[in-house]
Amino acid sequence: MIIPIIKVLRKLIYLVRKASKSDLTELSIIEREAFTENWPPTPFKRDLENSNVEILVVSVNVDSGIVVKEPQIETISEKSSGYSFRFLSKWNAFWNNSSKHDDKDIDIVGYIAIRQMYDEAHITSIAVRESFRGIGIGELLLMSGIFSAMCKNCRNTTLEVRVSNKTAYNLYSKYGFNEMGIRKRYYTDNNEDAYIMTTDVLSSESYAAHFNKLVYDFKKRTLNINWNINNSYPY
Repeated sequence: MIIPIIKVLRKLIYLVRKASKSDLTELSIIEREAFTENWPPTPFKRDLENSNVEILVVSVNVDSGIVVKEPQIETISEKSSGYSFRFLSKWNAFWNNSSKHDDKDIDIVGYIAIRQMYDEAHITSIAVRESFRGIGIGELLLMSGIFSAMCKNCRNTTLEVRVSNKTAYNLYSKYGFNEMGIRKRYYTDNNEDAYIMTTDVLSSESYAAHFNKLVYDFKKRTLNINWNINNSYPY
């Protein structure tokens, strides 16, 4: 039974793109599936109209006829000048200027919401469909959120995580988020505390090198990924 499932997943093409108003229904469905019944609904329509909020989604195309070219990225030395700028320039090869999609072929399997506050990118929510968990979608979303913050020249990225969510806590730690404190009774659905986590300076050579390595490691997995973001980023 395991082999057929793996074969099916390998035929899917995962795309990272900005959410649009046509995604509102799917975003709400994923939120209800990912969080508890007491979770306050997110005003997605309002957020999409807010210039300080960005919602990225992972959509999946099941058309096996689509071919995505494998990007070629050169290894960049930490000692080279302009490390962060050159690193982001290489990443630009992953991203496409079109955010349009055919609803008949593509379904959303997860989203990440990021609110920019001055020079800080605050991740407010990450959610993945239950049937697509455990294959790297959450990590792909987190990676994309951090990359978006880098492109917007944010100083760092922050988030809150439930003290009981060890899986998410470990993933965030892997991507350089450090525990900075606790927000008491932060989650209104059950009054659970939250850890406050923050990255080091995103533009630093040490963080860019760490992030660069994680990206290369992620590429070795079986997901077929097409990085697809519209042209609002200052490349």
